[in-house]
Amino acid sequence: MLSISFYMDWRFEEDILDSLALRVKSASIKNDPESLIISAMNIATYIEERNTEVFGNTQFNSLKVKLMSTSFSPFNYGGDACGGYTLFLARLLKKIGFKEKIVQLKVNEKWGGHITLAVENGNKLLLIDPLYNYAFKDSLGHFSDIHDVANNWYAYYSKQLPLKYDKTYDYQSGWRFTNWDKFGFLSRSIYHTGIFIYGKEKMDNFSFRYWILDFSKYYSILSFFGFLLFPSIIIVPVFKKKNLYFFKKTSIFLNENLNILPEASGFKQQKR
Repeated sequence: MLSISFYMDWRFEEDILDSLALRVKSASIKNDPESLIISAMNIATYIEERNTEVFGNTQFNSLKVKLMSTSFSPFNYGGDACGGYTLFLARLLKKIGFKEKIVQLKVNEKWGGHITLAVENGNKLLLIDPLYNYAFKDSLGHFSDIHDVANNWYAYYSKQLPLKYDKTYDYQSGWRFTNWDKFGFLSRSIYHTGIFIYGKEKMDNFSFRYWILDFSKYYSILSFFGFLLFPSIIIVPVFKKKNLYFFKKTSIFLNENLNILPEASGFKQQKR
């Protein structure tokens, strides 16, 4: 039942995203990548801000909200700050056909102080900040690559920010796509193994969070396999134990009453 519930949630989310993707394409002035990104960010921001106004001060106590928050949560009840805005927009852009990388910013020497999005477009990673509904642009008005933003932060980009933008969000201080320290030795081992196989550049540019945006789908898969594993972990050992108990009881009964002893190949009657 749990697997079915997650699957139904995922399919419901996909239907909504399909509808939003059509709305984005119809709302974009042109069908070019930059126009589509702007339209998607505008629509996502509108939804999240309206829901935040309604539910912003609401305390949700259900286990689903507390333990299983997904990239679709901001659509349902707003909030979630930069992370929620970024993950929801990333999922919408993914539905439209873009590939993205979740960006963790280093703020005051701490990783993850701010979350933004880099959208792949050819050989560029176009940087946008969903929380502020803001796209970083160069002097010609074109979307900027995240590397250009970081390299020219103080010289140009920090001076172009909207007034409400938090000035501690400094791209020159550092950014990354995946926290390879998240699970300690395990995640670091995966990182170093990946470097050996694929090279450091690919591992540093890999965004793990992007591949698990559809949380409900993966919850459905995990719960389904959990259901399949349950018999082998719980039921089968119990069944074997009962069978062993029955075998021992039967063996004792036959031995006491018929003078028959169990052997490896089965029961064999002894000669009197």
